[in-house]
Amino acid sequence: MRGWMQVPFTRYWNWIADPFSSLLQALLIKGSSNSNLI
Repeated sequence: MRGWMQVPFTRYWNWIADPFSSLLQALLIKGSSNSNLI
């Protein structure tokens, strides 16, 4: 049961987490560049 649920869960988690982590990383890079400008 656990192995059956683990595959779709990881797939959906990657689908959700990948754009979110890339967006978060972009915000962090933008924030650090803004602080460097100040």
